[in-house]
Amino acid sequence: MKQQPFFSVMEGRGKRALHFLILAAYLVVSPSPSAGWSRLAGNGATRCSGRVEVIYIVSDFVYSWGTVCDDGWDLKDAEVVCREQSCGIALEALGSAYFGQGTGKILRSNVDCSGSEASIDVCRYRSYIKDNCTHGRDAGVVCSETLPDPTLSLYSNEVTWGQDVSITCSVSDKFSGGTFILQKTSGSFSHTQPSSTSSVTFNLHNVNFDHDGLYQCQYMKTSRRFSSSSVRLTVTVRLQTPSISLTSPSAGLVWGPEGAEITRGYSFVLTCSVNSRFSSGRFFLIFSDSNITDSKPAVNNSASFSFPVAEYEHQGNYSCVYEVTVSTRTFNSTATAPITVIIKFPWMLLVSSVVPVVLLLLLVSLVVLLVPRRRRQTQQAHIHTTVTLKSCNEEDDISDEERIYMNVETLNTYRNFTKQLEGAEREETEEKR
Repeated sequence: MKQQPFFSVMEGRGKRALHFLILAAYLVVSPSPSAGWSRLAGNGATRCSGRVEVIYIVSDFVYSWGTVCDDGWDLKDAEVVCREQSCGIALEALGSAYFGQGTGKILRSNVDCSGSEASIDVCRYRSYIKDNCTHGRDAGVVCSETLPDPTLSLYSNEVTWGQDVSITCSVSDKFSGGTFILQKTSGSFSHTQPSSTSSVTFNLHNVNFDHDGLYQCQYMKTSRRFSSSSVRLTVTVRLQTPSISLTSPSAGLVWGPEGAEITRGYSFVLTCSVNSRFSSGRFFLIFSDSNITDSKPAVNNSASFSFPVAEYEHQGNYSCVYEVTVSTRTFNSTATAPITVIIKFPWMLLVSSVVPVVLLLLLVSLVVLLVPRRRRQTQQAHIHTTVTLKSCNEEDDISDEERIYMNVETLNTYRNFTKQLEGAEREETEEKR
């Protein structure tokens, strides 16, 4: 009796299981550019673009490829094929035998994939089309080859509180159309915007500290979603460097090559000011040559620090720092360029107090010198007058005895005056000693 072939006795489920195992082995060792249950072929086809063909079993150990009709063929169906081929995402779902007409059977029509399937074999479809489809309607796909990894870009990662900010999400130029989603990695912030191009820009107006954090851009094409790397947006408060000025209401200020020269004992005022949108700021006056730091609230964006009496301890470098608190966060400006204060000795005050004393001493000395001289001049004038008067009498009316008497009297008078003059000179000499 002739033994029947082994495969002829296989029926039902056992035979189908064997076919599946044989097909799996074929797909593993097949040199064809196929993956899974489909492949891409045709005129101008590449690894990731071409006419869609699916495999089918002809007989035991014999398999062939058939085409797909373009009835109902769309981007979701093409997406599944691209995923199965490890070719990125679907860029186009083509019909009308774009890559040339295939041969053999038209195996499927009205393919209906959700876009998330791992293989076209698990999508719903109609099979073995005989009458209403021809190879002139073979379906094809164009895949991206690579995944559309989106990128997120900022003009600056650090922005000013209250400023408008633009954030751009983009993919490669080969991808056009899709939906972009900008969201924070924490919190509920999320903005969605469709685009017909490969990028979209999100505008955030009047940013505040709620916008501070990590952002991520997502790109959706068909049913697939691709995420970018995270980028941090830091919201800060930038403060203008304030200005500092110095005045002396009592006119004790002179600007010299080394700084502001203040006369000791005079008053001076340092004023800090800034151009700021914040009304609740505070100024700090920093004395660099000591630990002195004074602060005052800003009034009309300025504050004045008064020194009623300038002392040597006030000599040094002064600068201003502006500070504001916004939403419990404190921000400080950079310090101003310092003003150097030099305390000078009050020479004019010294001169004004010494000059009267010197003048008084000179006056006293002059008096001391002039009084004895005046006395001598007076006495000499008296003698001269006496002698003159005596000599002026007429000689005819005076006897010889009277003339002798007058001469003796005059001589005695002169002797007495000489003694008095010598006594006065001795007294003057002793006074000088």
